Amino acid sequence: MSDAMTEKIFSHLDRSLGRSGLVFFTVDGLSRELRMSKKTVYRRWSSKEALIRDYLFSRIHSHKRAIDALILEDRGDLDTFMKVLMILVQRMMPLILPLMPDLQLHYPGIWDDVLAFRRVALADILQILKKLERRGLTNAQVPAEQMVYILLNIIQSTIQPNFFTEGQYSPRALLISTLRILLEGCFTEEAYSRIELMFQTIEREERPL
Repeated sequence: MSDAMTEKIFSHLDRSLGRSGLVFFTVDGLSRELRMSKKTVYRRWSSKEALIRDYLFSRIHSHKRAIDALILEDRGDLDTFMKVLMILVQRMMPLILPLMPDLQLHYPGIWDDVLAFRRVALADILQILKKLERRGLTNAQVPAEQMVYILLNIIQSTIQPNFFTEGQYSPRALLISTLRILLEGCFTEEAYSRIELMFQTIEREERPL
């Protein structure tokens, strides 16, 4: 199967899996909607689980490469922290959270690999926060190790799909307000004032989060 065809299938999964979930996703349905033979799909992936794993980690590794590039150039900069946090919150969590119940119940092997990646993401954020801590930019009352654990767990438990759809506020406004509340307690007043300027820049941007 060509790379273009693989990406066509993955793009379809981007649009459909969050709505339907993994339980109701079938190769039959995929083949019908994309007007391709099931044999074509099964020549590339031996099972539905193999397809889901390949799709999910293709997306995760793409985002991880973006994070790695930022960390490689990091010099203890608040801007790096915010960019990495936004990749996790805007791209990775919307990918994983809607699938989490089905992965835990029906695909525990894939879920174990997602948890392994989560530990790597925690280590990435901790590495950045440690540099900020050494520069005296973080809240001295909260060790960086506790900060990253609390931050990502609160974000993961709060930013569920219905968090954005059941209220009267736009997803952009809710996400920025949530991060404002969380991050104000993590940094010194001076450092947070710089983060607030970044939030204001994000709010002025036209593109969706």
